[in-house]
Amino acid sequence: SAFLEKDRDIAREKCHLTAWQAGTIAGRAKVKQFILFHFSPRYTGMEHLFHEEAQASYQLAVAGQ
Repeated sequence: SAFLEKDRDIAREKCHLTAWQAGTIAGRAKVKQFILFHFSPRYTGMEHLFHEEAQASYQLAVAGQ
């Protein structure tokens, strides 16, 4: 994922997922480990927001650095 849910329209335009969408897909796939690692530079210093958003849709989500 590269974007947060609040920027879902931008994510769609750029053919990316939001953290929430990625977490939802990981949950449906029943993955054992899910690490977010691709963030838009617009979120520098806000990586924790990706973790919070992804974890809202899938508890095993972890935001990479």
